[in-house]
Amino acid sequence: MKRTLFHILLCLTFAGTASQPLSAASKHEKLFGPNVFIYGPQDDMSAIGQEVNALHEKMFHDQFSPQRYAVLFLPGDYRQAGLLRVPYYMQMAGLGRTPYEVKVSNVHTPAPLGNDNGTCTFWRSLENLSVIGPETYDEDETFKWAVSQAAPMRRIYSERTLRTQWRRGWVSGGYAADCYFVAPAGSDHQQQWYYRNSVLNKGRGEFKEVKYNYCFQGVELGPDADRSTYRDNWDEGGNVTFIPTTPVIREKPFLFVDKNGRYKVFRPALRRDCKGLSYTRDDMGEGDVFDVKKDFFVVKEGTSAREMNRQLARGKHLLFTPGMFTLEEPLRITRPGTIVLGLGIATLIPGEQNPETAILVDDVDGVSVASLMFDAHYSSRSLLCVGQSHSDVRHTDNPILLADLFFRVGGFRPAPVHVDQTVVLNANDVIGDHFWIWRADHGVRGSVGWNVNTSPNGLVVNGDYVTIYGLFNEHFQEYQTLWNGEHGRTYFYQCETPYDAPNQAAYMSEQGKRDGYAAYKVADHVQNHFATAFGIYDVLHNDIRIESSVEVPDNSGIRLRHICNNCLSNQPKKGFGFVVNNLVRSTYSTFRDNRTYLVDFPADYRSSLPHAEASPKMKSAFSAYFQAIDREKLNLHSVIVMQHGKVLAEHWLNGGSPGEQHILNSVSKTFTSTAVGLAVGEGLLHLDDKVISFFPDKLPAEPSDKLRRMTVRHLLTMSCGHDTDPTGSIRNGDDDWVERFLAYPILHEPGTRFCYNSLGTYVLSAIVQKVTGHTVLDYLTPRLFAPLGIKGMRWEQSPQGICCGGWGLYLKSEDLAKMGQLLLQKGKWEGRQLIPAEWVEQASSKQVDCTPAGMKPADAEKRGLTPDNNDWVNGYGFQMWRCRHNAFRADGASGQYIIVLPDQDAVVINTAMLGNMWASLELIWEHLLPALDESR
Repeated sequence: MKRTLFHILLCLTFAGTASQPLSAASKHEKLFGPNVFIYGPQDDMSAIGQEVNALHEKMFHDQFSPQRYAVLFLPGDYRQAGLLRVPYYMQMAGLGRTPYEVKVSNVHTPAPLGNDNGTCTFWRSLENLSVIGPETYDEDETFKWAVSQAAPMRRIYSERTLRTQWRRGWVSGGYAADCYFVAPAGSDHQQQWYYRNSVLNKGRGEFKEVKYNYCFQGVELGPDADRSTYRDNWDEGGNVTFIPTTPVIREKPFLFVDKNGRYKVFRPALRRDCKGLSYTRDDMGEGDVFDVKKDFFVVKEGTSAREMNRQLARGKHLLFTPGMFTLEEPLRITRPGTIVLGLGIATLIPGEQNPETAILVDDVDGVSVASLMFDAHYSSRSLLCVGQSHSDVRHTDNPILLADLFFRVGGFRPAPVHVDQTVVLNANDVIGDHFWIWRADHGVRGSVGWNVNTSPNGLVVNGDYVTIYGLFNEHFQEYQTLWNGEHGRTYFYQCETPYDAPNQAAYMSEQGKRDGYAAYKVADHVQNHFATAFGIYDVLHNDIRIESSVEVPDNSGIRLRHICNNCLSNQPKKGFGFVVNNLVRSTYSTFRDNRTYLVDFPADYRSSLPHAEASPKMKSAFSAYFQAIDREKLNLHSVIVMQHGKVLAEHWLNGGSPGEQHILNSVSKTFTSTAVGLAVGEGLLHLDDKVISFFPDKLPAEPSDKLRRMTVRHLLTMSCGHDTDPTGSIRNGDDDWVERFLAYPILHEPGTRFCYNSLGTYVLSAIVQKVTGHTVLDYLTPRLFAPLGIKGMRWEQSPQGICCGGWGLYLKSEDLAKMGQLLLQKGKWEGRQLIPAEWVEQASSKQVDCTPAGMKPADAEKRGLTPDNNDWVNGYGFQMWRCRHNAFRADGASGQYIIVLPDQDAVVINTAMLGNMWASLELIWEHLLPALDESR
């Protein structure tokens, strides 16, 4: 067998035998050191596959290895090499002018953690090649780039279906730019993903992308993409940010081979307001070409920083080979247009005698620093500093580019380390294109801890007109991102809190006056800033409250869009109080995987309902009511009072806000009941239909007679025959909830005894989904939510994909007011009968006697509860309570209320977090009801 292998720059020819390891001949030690593998199309394809995958096996679990590798392919067809796996610290790239010149069959990134968990699939890259194979959703045949942070995909052409998730496991964030995906590209549970200037020919295809934050910027869609799903939809409860163009970008420089076999570096041209690819099938695009042999100094392990600086001063660019480089002094980039480019995740370390930084870029035009990792093994002021101080120098026509740069503080070396500010951008007009800035939350023993790897800030921006795309910044001990410059822009941000803050006292900002540190802080003096597509998680081991995940000044030039938080802590007493600036209540003391979000800042948060001036008597009642709330220390979040179809008062308290989507708890039941009423009105089901008729495949082996007699009506009135509520023992498991409900013991004849039963409402939701083919949320959207102008609603689901029904709906206070007014008007809205009037009458009337949730009739009688002194014994309708004063209400735990008062032609809305729900109703009856009576 004869194999042609190319020696970098020298194009030497090697001959070998089948018994000779391919790796021995393919390492180009003279110029690139021992860890660069360059393959040619005449090499033994089987041997290529074996060698690459052997590297994968070696590095598969070696998350903190000192080894680094570049696997590079000369133009040619390598499909016969088979599936190639990419592990930690490997760059795999084609050496063609365009990705079409190198063809591989398939690429995978197997999950190194158990249970297919890809949340630690870091530090690797794929670039400038084509993945050629069938378009299929078969797991093994998909092109699986199932990564989390620091794993960019650039200039990739793929005919295979791209799956960014490893089977059903977790993955947490990824980046793709300048790519063409012929087949579908996406996942079901990738938590966040950022696509920039790419082509999605068929969109996401069958993938659902159901998690937190998906941003598409400068992306072109093919004719087969479902364009309706590629639009801003956060105001409808969605997770997609679609930005038509990219304002200013230069794609990352890369290594290629020209027609004469010489190695070159291509630096693409600057583009403005662009979309789509920077190249075509036959043209690598506009840009500058540099000859490696003539223009670059190739840096190998062992080269001193002093020698590198000498070469930079001579006018050379730097090309780092795979390895770890300890720098005894900072690399000083003083010449405009300098390129510093890494291969194989080359890693720069400020040495023990270097307390400054790894790279210091002067305030000069057109510098490009790309494809490098920075690691803090010793303490220093920073790891990268651009501009020695803020100045008025602009780089508008030739910005500084920082691309695919990854920074690590702690994790690798078992010793204390401190970095003041990890990345500092003092210069103006800097473009940051994909950073992962990471204070390690795990690593080798002795390398991680609140007092071990210490660093206040991940990114500090002092320069003006700085634009960053794809910013990942996590676990720092103060403001993770601190932005002091004007006219800054961030497109896509992924961030986690520091896990290990020991207690609240140790984690306070504003001189100890504010809980925690915002994950993204724009300084108070800043007048202009834009940020969008943010996913910020709380992951806290101890009881820590962070007041707001994002803090910005309330200045007219500040604009935020699509900012979400997600709770990954084990509650309670952990999380973000608010999403932005005390607006939109967030994850603190709620529940795991609670996604909260703000659509726009600033925004007009005054409700769209008609308003009227309250009478002096009403104003006085409001004043007394709010004083009583304050005196009783009731944790109300919102109050809206309507009469005669107009808002008389709307107030937000204790951090509540108009834009907040509040958890409604059991107020959700009223909406599920409404869905049942609509389905009854459409003839899809009947109140006396037997429950078992909907679920013949989920019945116990021998259904009891009582179960056989249970009907939809019994579910609606919570008179299923249970002696205790089965919800708590069932809802937290992964078993089929309907099946478990049907197997729960029925001790009483259905229809004879009230027993509060949230899981019964879940079964109603399942029935609606069964007969309509839609979840309750989807079924209600065109029939109820859309006509009322309600957007952004979301509803938690069971493991079986059914809306929880009895809980888990999120709406704004204004939305509740609309629903209350609709019920007051017997289902009619702006001349349309949205809900059958007879259904509203039935649902709001007493159908059964009732007792407070969890209380048996005998206990209610012992306590002396009567319809005159208690609002929970006035009768129960269809998922609504009757109460005193001829009123009825939707009622949710902790004080969520829609109170409808027909005699007063009024609606009162509360959202709250109360231990004593009775107290808030008493204040309404005491203070507001008399004034409403006078205003009939």
